[in-house]
Amino acid sequence: MGSKDVGVIPKTIVWRTYVLDFLLGHALKVNGDVIELGVLEGDTADFLCKKYKDEFNGRQFYLLDLFEWAEGDLHTRHESLLDQNLYQRVYERFKGYEFVHVFKGDVADTLPTMKLNQIAFAHIDMNAATPELFSLEYLAPKMSEGGYMVFDDYGWWGYSEQKRLLDKALEALNLEILELPTGQGIVFF
Repeated sequence: MGSKDVGVIPKTIVWRTYVLDFLLGHALKVNGDVIELGVLEGDTADFLCKKYKDEFNGRQFYLLDLFEWAEGDLHTRHESLLDQNLYQRVYERFKGYEFVHVFKGDVADTLPTMKLNQIAFAHIDMNAATPELFSLEYLAPKMSEGGYMVFDDYGWWGYSEQKRLLDKALEALNLEILELPTGQGIVFF
């Protein structure tokens, strides 16, 4: 199979994963935990856990998702989200990593109940403007100097409302975001 036979989505996932890998490697040099909001099946988190498991050294990796989709939900409908056992499957996938904690719920309800202190790296991929805006505003004060916040869908046309809201909030927080050709937006702290 030649490169022309590979679809656009798999190509962007490879590059988006590369960006996350690179930034997490640098974030693990500063104090703070790691969080991923919007986990789906946990493929990205699993890749990062396998590569960096020895470098977590007492840090925690928090994974948070609704792990479901219902008619009328604002986030993107993925077939995996229709699996009623998705949360349990993801929980089982990561139970071998003592530093990984999987949470099910809406970020607005769940993040405030978590004992989050400093965050060195945040990957935000919820495909919906409102929870991503909440996450930015909630997590920004907890971000470590030298840490990174990555918005997976920031530059995708289909998520224009998300970009518009995030840009306004970032300006109010006196922060800038770097948009990459992958569609990701990176905030440097």
